[in-house]
Amino acid sequence: MRSVWTAVIMLGALVVGCLVGLLTWLGGANPPNAILTAGASFCGLTSFGFTVFEFLTRDRARGEST
Repeated sequence: MRSVWTAVIMLGALVVGCLVGLLTWLGGANPPNAILTAGASFCGLTSFGFTVFEFLTRDRARGEST
């Protein structure tokens, strides 16, 4: 089940990263800066998604992941 959630988190971050890059480019940024913005957005959302997933699935009694 973890692999499914990993795929969902990564796919969601990829879609949002692409949208951020496209909106940055349409907003007037040059292509290299738009690509860097998209990459930063992807990395940030992936980290945030995995952190939230870990928080929601850990065993609170032992402090471990399930």
